[in-house]
Amino acid sequence: MWEDTTNVNPGWDRPIYKDFFQAVRAVNATLPPDRRLRVLLGDPPIDWGTIHTREELRAATKAGGNYKEDVIRREVLAKNRRAILIFGDGHFQGRGEGLGLSGAFEREGVHVWAISSGGGMNRFEVPIAQPDMAEWPVPSLATLRGTRIGLKEYGFFYEIPPVRADFWRGMKLEGQFDALLWLGPTRTFAEVPAALCADERYMAMRVSRMAIGNGQASADRFKEECASRVIRQRRH
Repeated sequence: MWEDTTNVNPGWDRPIYKDFFQAVRAVNATLPPDRRLRVLLGDPPIDWGTIHTREELRAATKAGGNYKEDVIRREVLAKNRRAILIFGDGHFQGRGEGLGLSGAFEREGVHVWAISSGGGMNRFEVPIAQPDMAEWPVPSLATLRGTRIGLKEYGFFYEIPPVRADFWRGMKLEGQFDALLWLGPTRTFAEVPAALCADERYMAMRVSRMAIGNGQASADRFKEECASRVIRQRRH
């Protein structure tokens, strides 16, 4: 379920995503059926057996339309439920203009409380805006409204989109997010496990999809990185 997506890159193959599904299953095993967590997939279904060119991939992605919004409306809002939406920060941008997930649902009268993961932030710039962050526990969840960080320009933390740059420069961080998840000034990113890199089935699948979506050069770089990872593991 984390391999067959419209994203050709290996990001979903990092251990954290498999661990997420396993954690949900472990929790659900302890709960009665009416209390179990339900996971909704936000990416439109795709049949990779029919995708052979970049044009076919683009057509399949475009055919999904507003899939994630439709899933939330149908499976959450229509059933009077609440949900934790787990997406990259970019999906919540544009709140003041009714754009992104926050803006789209707030325009329909739905209350959204958006938390920035800090994914797009320069981890060294944030403490400049709020010096006492060095003393915060890790992790911390901080509300932004009226704070020194919240009143900083959005572009101070995130790259300003090329479209309507003036709008973004005038936007405050608190206008896009309600809170910040602080994970400290440094962070590490999991890599694709060496065991996967040594898996011929996996490599054939991932390299071929990357070649379709990103070009052969990108696929070859990933193949080389994976080969190096396998060699390093064998040496240890």
